[in-house]
Amino acid sequence: MPSWVKDYELLSGLAVVIASAFGFFIKRTFFRSKEVSMNTPTSSTQSITINNSNAQSHSASTPPVASSKSRVRQDVRILFIDDDKTFKVVKIIKNANWPCVSIKRDIKDLDAPEIRDVSIFFIDIQGVGKALEFSDEGLGLALAIKRKYPGKKVVIYSAQTTGERFHPALKEADALLPKNAEPYEFIALLERLTDI
Repeated sequence: MPSWVKDYELLSGLAVVIASAFGFFIKRTFFRSKEVSMNTPTSSTQSITINNSNAQSHSASTPPVASSKSRVRQDVRILFIDDDKTFKVVKIIKNANWPCVSIKRDIKDLDAPEIRDVSIFFIDIQGVGKALEFSDEGLGLALAIKRKYPGKKVVIYSAQTTGERFHPALKEADALLPKNAEPYEFIALLERLTDI
């Protein structure tokens, strides 16, 4: 075998080793990981790490938004106080994944455990508050609940388009809605009140 062939084989083998090392260096330098973090420099330069892990491993460390919304919805207790126990919005809210929604015709005791556990009250103006003899019916009940439990949310709603406009309950309530508002408006209000 001529000597130039042996030299060529040696050089081509050396070229493969150099190319592999260069490729490894490029891969290691530019394709480390997707996560960017600034490391404390040991010399005068800073390094950036990029983590190219797939989305599944990333979602394991960061909870998906949907599951955190679901947890909030599981924890929020919502009570509608309405003399119309067939108010359809209640069922629609339950179907929108707010499982802890209930409706009562009226309240007999502001200290009852089912009242203390509620996070958000929706109170109709007419036909409720009579059990506790509020002269202003639902407005009086809403004001009493808001003052007794200032950390709880109180939403006043009514089908009535005229009436008391300066009642203190209207100023202290967290929100007001017409009873004939679209169901999505009730749901959007719930999301706003719970910050989800």
